[in-house]
Amino acid sequence: MSGLLFRSTYIKNLVRKLEESVLNFIPGYALIKSITADSIGEQIDQKMTPILIKDDDSWNLAFLVEEGTELSTVFIPDAPRYDAGEVKIIPTVLVKKLNVSTTVFSRSIKNYGKGAISWLN
Repeated sequence: MSGLLFRSTYIKNLVRKLEESVLNFIPGYALIKSITADSIGEQIDQKMTPILIKDDDSWNLAFLVEEGTELSTVFIPDAPRYDAGEVKIIPTVLVKKLNVSTTVFSRSIKNYGKGAISWLN
């Protein structure tokens, strides 16, 4: 029953207004929303996509915040916390999108990158 309630247009509009006026100002809300949506299989507009960033001979684990044709905004978390880190604007050509859920990706960050090597294939 509650699932049907949250799918209604009225409830979606209320949640959108709450997000615009309050929730988006809470640090980490966008990331938590993205992880939660991914966990329950819900599609959202501004999902933070797990990526790898090429850095000379290594790769950095990060989230794609915004993608442009030449430049992209990324969030690079500080392991073991996925909700703290730094924001950078980098050339889009350095970004490699991953075919992994944000839940699995965040769990790997909590475990200092365990399992991330398999994503390079």
